[in-house]
Amino acid sequence: AFKNGELRGGKKGGDALAEGGARVPFLVHYPNVTKANTTCDIPIQTIDVFPTLMEIATNEKYKNKNIQGKSLMPLLKGERSKKLEKRYLFGFRSYEDQYASITYRHWKMIKYHSGKFELYNLNEDIGEQNNLIDTETKIAKKLKKKLAKWESEAVSEF
Repeated sequence: AFKNGELRGGKKGGDALAEGGARVPFLVHYPNVTKANTTCDIPIQTIDVFPTLMEIATNEKYKNKNIQGKSLMPLLKGERSKKLEKRYLFGFRSYEDQYASITYRHWKMIKYHSGKFELYNLNEDIGEQNNLIDTETKIAKKLKKKLAKWESEAVSEF
């Protein structure tokens, strides 16, 4: 049977934007660039794969502003990247009550069609058991604003 350890949620069924549904391993072998048995704790999204492959193919930074993804080359080289560390990552599922998420650094907010919000500090609560939406009001307000802006730009047709 599939188990998520301490992570809440799964790949299907109502809680897919929780860490158990959203996290998947990403493995890369790039000869003479990546080092064996190296791990990285910076979250990425599949939208980052295309600019990374374009940079590998052309040996130049990929700079198309219409592409939301960021090249992962600094991470593949074992470097830190403030652009990747400090960005907002968004999740979306249009067909369930739990339908949108935003992750910024160690903070994650999940929004429901019903109007409910959840906020978690993933550094302290990777299992998303302690909803901080009513106590961490400053970061909650910031993430709600960013999520609303993203929704108006990216998912308004849903």
